[in-house]
Amino acid sequence: MAKYPEVPDWWYLCILLLSLAFGIIAVQCWPTETPSWAVIVIIAVCVVLVIPSALGFSDMGIILGGYMVPGHAIANMICRVYGWNVDAEAESFIGDQKLAHYSKIPPRAMFRCQMLATTGRMKSIPDLCSPTQPDKFVCTFPRSLYTATLVWGVVGPNRVFDTLYPMLKWAFLIGALAAVPCYYAKKYFYKYLKHVNPILVLSGMTWFGNSYNLSYYTPGIELSFIFMYYIRRRYLSWWTKYNYVLTSALTAGVAFGGIIIFASLQVTKTNFKWWGNTVSSAGIDGARTAALYSLPAGSQIGPATWD
Repeated sequence: MAKYPEVPDWWYLCILLLSLAFGIIAVQCWPTETPSWAVIVIIAVCVVLVIPSALGFSDMGIILGGYMVPGHAIANMICRVYGWNVDAEAESFIGDQKLAHYSKIPPRAMFRCQMLATTGRMKSIPDLCSPTQPDKFVCTFPRSLYTATLVWGVVGPNRVFDTLYPMLKWAFLIGALAAVPCYYAKKYFYKYLKHVNPILVLSGMTWFGNSYNLSYYTPGIELSFIFMYYIRRRYLSWWTKYNYVLTSALTAGVAFGGIIIFASLQVTKTNFKWWGNTVSSAGIDGARTAALYSLPAGSQIGPATWD
């Protein structure tokens, strides 16, 4: 891999400045109620936290937005998206680069693919992020984003922490102190807890079952157990040489499969249903009909102080 030239840092800096400029133009030209300085502060915080965030999945953009722009749901949503996406996409980007390194893909070629794929997807997919998008590019994250925006944007962190749930402020202290027993538990029971990371466990709970049913997630668990536990422990030489190459091959197979499906079915407007197309969105979770009760006319969610 040392034979391939690395991606220059100024390429990343140019993308950062260009994206920041587009972000400021967007919040100023559309009625978002978001000041430009709030976007800059959120980006600055993300730059500072990107390393610990990549290590621990920490995220504070949503609460900062609630304090900086109180009472404005759209502004809070924008601050949260900037605060969450910057670090989350950085983690994803680093993961892609790591996989490319193991697969012997030149860094600059990987960089070009990531940039072209991102911009191409935004321009070429009709109804992107719409719940009725025919190819399931429905963007599950906005479903949970809506509720959080109401709580932290409309209600606001001041009312949440000081009026509605004052005990919730102790969670920050509890979280900090909880690191101490976790550290000593892993130190003295390392044999049993060496693969347990409480941050990853708690972070995984926030991702699980976002808008899909169980069949969307369990294959990854099964394959991870086979390759990262069983094969790695018994066939380490094979795993070291072929594991990441096989991962790249399977990913490339999905991409080539998508091209074949597009050329043979979508272009000819051939449409058919089978289990593989429907199982990931089946059930009440996939249909988004998991509510037990309907809200009667004239009633509201939450105490009367929310009016």
